[in-house]
Amino acid sequence: MPTATHLLVLRPGALGDALLSFPALAALRRRWPTAHVTFAARPDVLALARSSGLADETRPMDDPIFSQLWRSDPATGALAALLRDVDTAIAWVSDADSLVASNLRALGVTRVIVAPGQPAAAAIAAGAPEHVACYLLHTLVPLGIALEARAPAQMFAMTPTLVPPAEDARRAALIGQTLGLAGARVVALHPGSGGAAKCWPAERFAVLAAQLWQGGYVPLVLVGPADAAVAARLLAVYAALAGTPAELPLARDLEVPVLAGLLARCAAFAGNDAGVTHLAALVGCPTLALFGPSDPARWAPIGRRVLVLRAPADAHGARDMAALSVEAVLSGLMRLLTTNG
Repeated sequence: MPTATHLLVLRPGALGDALLSFPALAALRRRWPTAHVTFAARPDVLALARSSGLADETRPMDDPIFSQLWRSDPATGALAALLRDVDTAIAWVSDADSLVASNLRALGVTRVIVAPGQPAAAAIAAGAPEHVACYLLHTLVPLGIALEARAPAQMFAMTPTLVPPAEDARRAALIGQTLGLAGARVVALHPGSGGAAKCWPAERFAVLAAQLWQGGYVPLVLVGPADAAVAARLLAVYAALAGTPAELPLARDLEVPVLAGLLARCAAFAGNDAGVTHLAALVGCPTLALFGPSDPARWAPIGRRVLVLRAPADAHGARDMAALSVEAVLSGLMRLLTTNG
């Protein structure tokens, strides 16, 4: 079986893409517990990879040094220095011309695995959908890593619960105190997503928030940089509802490690198919994931307690998020909040 002393793992993509690679990082760590792991991905997840024990060293994937891998004539000085001690490289990237693979080998990397970041469309059409995290694990089989799990719950069991750096956890606690959340049963709500079709209507989130208040829970609305419009609609509808506190607690534009610390303190979470939902699940927060056009068989969050609700298909096979009722979503949250399994 191959051995490894220094691994380089490249994972470009959005927040959810990066987080879904963490089970594979955990598998590499189990296979070679003393190896040095360098992980390159989007900058906001790197601290979590280090603090959770999944990587020893991290680099932002947008570092210009990595763009050299796609060149037929790479300027190899800095790249060669980075790869000097690397014996195993895994790159979940597009490499149609095999430039990444050939450049890694030319620079002395003994074992190279290059694969797309998710299964090809033709492979998906040909058979049952494979979860993206499972697919990434599958790419490691040539390294002697058995495909140990196929279900999200099984993958979570093999992956450390994400732990934010201590300073970020302290910042999260202070934010909770500032928002008046200390001692409350907080349910975090994230109404945004990368695409409008994947978003449950903001108006429904507003009604859900009101019903949570009336049930003795404190709804906390999470707002990221791309969520301003949907958050504004949520707040406008909520303000018109009767019998609820005048203002909803909001947490805006938190850095990912701080957000992880805040989510870890919540009683439950509800959100769309988005990176924040994956983050909530991986920190161990009971997570209700709302799906429509995207397939949860491929993209469901990985967590200890995850419940997926998917909008029903209409006669044409389309799945409109508005087909999910407030009653169904509230019922799902209550299942998570009132049961231990």
